[in-house]
Order: sequence, then structure tokens, then C-alpha cells
Amino acid sequence: MKKALFYGALTIALVAILWEGASRVVSPLPVGQALYVPPAPWVIDREDVPLWVGLNDEDQVSIPISLDLMGKWLPTVLVEVEDRRFWSHKGVDWLGIIRATAQNVYRRRIVSGGSTLTSQLVRMTLPRERSFYAKLIEFLQAVQLERSSDKRSLLEAYLNKAPFGGNLQGVAAGALGWWGKRPSDLSLSEAALLVAMLKGPTRYRPDIYPERAKARRDGIIQGLVSRGIISPSQGALSMAEALPERISLPRDNFLFVSQVLSRRPEGGRSTLDRGIQATLSRRIHLGLRELPRDITASAVVVENSTGAIRGYVGNGRFGDPAPWEWVDCASSNRSPGSALKPFVFAMAMDDGLLSPSSLMADTPLSMAGRAPRNFDLRYRGPVSMAQALAQSLNVPAVRALRMVGVERFLHRLRNLGFKGLKEDGAHYGDSLILGGCEVSPLEMAQAYLTLASWCYRPLKFMEQEELESAQSPFSPESSYLTGSILTDRSRLSQEARRFLGEKASMAFKTGTSYGLRDAWAIGWNEVWTVVVWMGDPTGAPHPELVGLSAAVPMLVEVMAALGGSMPSAPDGVAQRTVCSLSGLPPNSACPHRTEAWFIDGVSPSSTCTLHRWRGGEIVTVLPPELDGLGEDKLPPFRIVSPLEGAVYVIPPWGEAPRVPLSVEGARGKVWWYVEGRFIGESEPSKPLFWTLSPGKHRIGALDSSGRSHWIRISASSWGSSK
Repeated sequence: MKKALFYGALTIALVAILWEGASRVVSPLPVGQALYVPPAPWVIDREDVPLWVGLNDEDQVSIPISLDLMGKWLPTVLVEVEDRRFWSHKGVDWLGIIRATAQNVYRRRIVSGGSTLTSQLVRMTLPRERSFYAKLIEFLQAVQLERSSDKRSLLEAYLNKAPFGGNLQGVAAGALGWWGKRPSDLSLSEAALLVAMLKGPTRYRPDIYPERAKARRDGIIQGLVSRGIISPSQGALSMAEALPERISLPRDNFLFVSQVLSRRPEGGRSTLDRGIQATLSRRIHLGLRELPRDITASAVVVENSTGAIRGYVGNGRFGDPAPWEWVDCASSNRSPGSALKPFVFAMAMDDGLLSPSSLMADTPLSMAGRAPRNFDLRYRGPVSMAQALAQSLNVPAVRALRMVGVERFLHRLRNLGFKGLKEDGAHYGDSLILGGCEVSPLEMAQAYLTLASWCYRPLKFMEQEELESAQSPFSPESSYLTGSILTDRSRLSQEARRFLGEKASMAFKTGTSYGLRDAWAIGWNEVWTVVVWMGDPTGAPHPELVGLSAAVPMLVEVMAALGGSMPSAPDGVAQRTVCSLSGLPPNSACPHRTEAWFIDGVSPSSTCTLHRWRGGEIVTVLPPELDGLGEDKLPPFRIVSPLEGAVYVIPPWGEAPRVPLSVEGARGKVWWYVEGRFIGESEPSKPLFWTLSPGKHRIGALDSSGRSHWIRISASSWGSSK
């Protein structure tokens, strides 16, 4: 007996010595390699809710997280089912191996391999063909790994590498793909199902083999009950839970996510606010519901204090069956219409050329052979700068542009972030301020953010971005006065004024591009800047695309939901008494005076020169540009759309484009003719849309007073040599 014990002890000692020697001969698995899990790019909102997740270099959906974020049940259930002595063994569970050997011998087939979580981690890191030798190497490397790493790190790596069906790798991807949850939010039943899938990620997939998956899950739960880990009632409730029916990964807000990934390919925590995004999306979709399917919208909500984009709708028709559904309209260049006018007036105020009360002339003005016209085709005559800006009058805006200089203004726009303005001032000319250029809604948001926050602050898509702010090119005084002028709610419909009520204060500017192709509405206050654009991505015109009637209702609803107030006046803004007509400090001949805002030490300060004493009487001497034009005088009757000599190219897809036919200076109804054939009638202020066809066309218009005007245009099919 003693001899048997001696030889038994000697055998164990020799095995131990051989094992120790082998563990030092076999190349260890580098700890870094064992613990590293290649992450997939993914984007979350500012509250850590996933928006999108992609694939890593191994084509897996993998989101490595720390053990502390995996919740209570997953680590507990895993250890209980897969490696009960995990916390005590050194990489190899000898009792487990003896038990597995006995089971395999008794059943005459392999039913258990005696693997530990650490040895399985080795196998997941360096897959090998299944063999006794491979198992031995895994055990040896598991022992080495346990010597150089702690248990928590090994358990964390295992749970981050384990497969959970399809291409879901790790518990974070598994919880997200099957339930749309964080691992810490999983129930006991859900944790048990994930652990059940470890035995065969495909064999026990609940969407493919639900009965098999449920049986395996329930067996695990019953085992936990039998070992006193959970109560029988907990077990019964857990087994009653339904199984998930499919893998579903977040794919919302794809166009915003694309913007994030273009800046940071690995993704991360974005600036998107879930509540604001839901509100913005809902308002955009409701606003588009009654419009033609060819019209879409984009919108951006910016937090002024940080420059963070809290809401982003790149294309309101995203997901619809349209060839342009994937187009991110928020980053696409379009004509701004009148939306750039506030910047030229702010610049003129900073230059000391204008103040809100300054007299301006809304009268015909030559512009490269054509005269700029207002949207309603009428001129107002003498107006203040504030009236010109609030009513978006074109001629005063052109006069302001000429005051500051086209090249200087173009440079200012580029500094504001309008990167697409690549031509020189001669190319754009006066049309620069009337929409004769292209900008994107994102660029518009950047520029108006500067006006709203009195500071240049880059737009921010990622919370961790550290972007430097800079001094605004506009003074706080001109920024405040511009915003104050544009708070005028009389421009809103009665319904919009009632809806906005006391919910929010805002300044706003609209824009409608030439030919009714783009409708803009930009609103801002001290807290928020919001840009709404509407249009047809193909560039086709639509009579519905008028900024005030199309885009403003969406803007009002969004601003009302956001709230916020306008800022207080900066120290440099004050009030003074001015002549009611000239807007300058009055002289003794000025018959009417009023109080008006100005920038102290900057605004024009010379006294009024329009009123004079002559022979004991007051006379008014108007500047030449105002002489002889009444407020309601109409310009000469002429066709203003299309332009004389215009050349069109008809695209090969979709329906033929429709061209807006419009005139100015008409009296009464307008009758339209093409090649002498009557095609329809319109009101003076409304266009008639005519479907274009290939060839040369002579278009004529006749108004109620018998005046007529004719132009010629041409159109050719795509690819035609003519």
C-alpha cells in the first residue's frame, strides 16, 4: 500500500514537473493580443444611445466595453454555466478535466472538453484545428495568460470576443442586435439566452431555431435555480419571457452618421440630441406631407453656445422610392435667394455706412443691363435700412453691396464658411446678394451661428471635438441690430404668430431662389440657430417653393419647440433722435423726428441734408435715385423668366422640366403664347409653368392693357450636339 501511494505521488510529481516545463517551452500568447478586440466603427448620440454600428476589419459587429458596463447577470450566468471554478483555478480546471474525461469514457463519445474560459479565450484569439495537441497548447497558453493578467481582464476580453449569432461579436453587439439594449440593461432571461448561444451561435439562434434556443435557455435558468443562484419564482418569470425574433441593428439618421464618419472614421459620441432630433424629423415629415413628392427638405439645429449640431435632417424623403433619396441636401450647394442679405447690411453697419434708420432708395437700378426686382415686382421708393432688410428688398441690398464692395463682401462670406464661392467678385457681381451663387444649408448654419452667437464657432458633430472659436467678423452691435430688425413678426401669417406665441423669441430670414427652385428659412435667438431648406434635388422649379409660405411654418414649429429668447443689447448700441426721413441727426428744418437705434461712435453722425430752409419755408431735396418715382410705380412690362437667349439642357431621366414664365410691370391678367399659340394665363405676381421641349422657342406675353413682350430661348436633349 505504501509503495502504491509512493508511486502515485511520484507520478503526480512527474506530471507536474513536465507540465511546468512544457508551459515554459510553449510560446506564450501575448497578453495584448489576447485582450484586444478590434472595434467596429459606431456612432452614438450625446446620451450614449446607438445611432449606427458598422463592421470591423474582421467583418464583425464588435463594440468592446468594460466589465463594469456588462451588468450583473451576464458575468454571473457565464461563469456558472461555462466555468464555475473560474475565480479559483490558474487557467486549467483539473477537476473539470477529470470530470470531462469520466463523462467521455462513460458515454463513449466527447460530450465535454474540460475547457476553461481562459482556454476558450486563447482559442478565440488563435483558432486552431480541433485536436488533442491543440487542446494541450490552449491549456498551456491559458496558464501562461493567467500568470500575466488578472481575472477581471480575462473575463472582460472573453465577453467582448464571444460570438452571439450572425456577425455579432461581444456582449455589447449581442445585446444591441437582439434587443436594442445595453448589456447592463439585460434581464436574467436575456443574459441566459446569450450564454446559451455560446454552445453554438448558429445552432441556438432564436430567430432560426426558437424551440432549440428556448430549451437551452430554460435549462440554464433551471440550473441556476437548482444551485440557489436565483429563486424558483425568478426562474419561472425568466422562462416565461419571449425570445427575440430577429437581429436588428440601429440604422437611423444615416446621413448625419455619414457626416460624423467623414470627420472621424472610427465614430464615437456625436452631438445629436435624441429629443431634438425626433422633434425636427417629425416637423419636417409633417411639412412635406401635403407637398409634391419631388420636393424634399433638409434642416439643421445648432446649439449656439457650443456649435454642436443637436438636430440634423439631411433629406426629408430619405427612404422614399426616389433616385435622390440618398442625397444629403444639407451639404448640397443651392442658390440662397435673399438669405445672404443680413450679412451685407451688418457689414455696412460696421463700416459706418448705414444705420437701421438710414434712408435707402428702392428704385430701379441698372445691373449689367438688367434691373433687380423685388419678389412682388414693385418698388417702394424711400425706405429705411431696417425696412429694406425686414422686407427683403432687392435694390437696397444691391446698393448696400456696392457700398461695401463685392470683393470685400465675397471675402467676408468665405471667412464665414461659404467654401463653395470660388470665383472672383467680377464673376458674381451684384447677383451675389440676390442668390447668384451656391451655398449649402450646413454653410448657412455656420454663418448664421456666427451672427447669432457674436462669435465664430465651428460646427461640431462630435462631443469630444475640441474646436477653437474666434472673433466674429461682425461686431456684437451690428449682429444685435440685424437680429433685432428681423424679429418683426408682422411678416408671419396670423396662424404662425399665434402658434409661436410666447414659446420662443426669434429673428428670422427667408430666401427664395430665382425660378422658385429653393425655399429657405433661417431662425435664431440667443440659444439656437435653425436652418430649413426646401427644394427639388434635381433643381426643377415648383410654385410651392416660396420661403415665407413653404419653409417658415416648419421653422416656426421647430423654434417654438426649442424655446429661447433674444439677447440683450450690447453696450455699444444706443438710441438717438433722428430725422424721420433721412435717419440722420436732425437739423432745425426737419419737420418730423423719431428715436432710432445706432452704434455709438460708428454709425453715420452727420446731420440731415434732405430738409432745408428756403425763403422761410422748409423744402425737401431728395437724392437723385428717389426723384420722380412714386411708391407704387410699376417698371416697364417685360418677361423676366426665362431670360432672353436662355439655353436649357433636358436631362434623360424623369419628366421634362417645367419652366416658370413670369413678367414684371403687368396690369391685369397676363396671357402667354409659344410660337404664337396660346398656352395659358396667369396673375401678374404668379408664374405660369410650361413644360419644356427640345428646339428653339419664341415666347410672348400680353397684359390687359395690350402691352406685349417677346423673347427667344432654346432647349436640347442630353447628349445632343446641337
